[in-house]
Amino acid sequence: MTEELNPKAAAAAADASKVRLDLLEVPADEAIANVLDHGAQKYGVENYRAIPIHLRTYIAATRRHLNALKRGEDIDPDSGESHWAHIGANVHVVMGAMDENTLVDDRGPGEPKQAGIDANQARTGKPDADTR
Repeated sequence: MTEELNPKAAAAAADASKVRLDLLEVPADEAIANVLDHGAQKYGVENYRAIPIHLRTYIAATRRHLNALKRGEDIDPDSGESHWAHIGANVHVVMGAMDENTLVDDRGPGEPKQAGIDANQARTGKPDADTR
């Protein structure tokens, strides 16, 4: 059956509301999942959904992984995974905490806060976990 005649393909093309998970790269998904598993063994499974986490912690961790890449180090010595996978895992954790309303926005007073957390609040209807 060709794609033009496949009713499932036609229906999928017509339904633009479906998330295009087919666009995600399998090697990236697997490496990020390995890093998340490494973190789950150290800190607990999805602990960031149960207790508040601080945004600055993940900004700093992401910068450390970027700096390691800039220095020419591709693999994190603790996990054995790519620094890119750690950056991806940090994004997953922050966005998971945003979704669960457990992200404490502790950026400094002069730092803009509009784009990410307020946008998530508009999407989910949940206020952020900022306790200040």
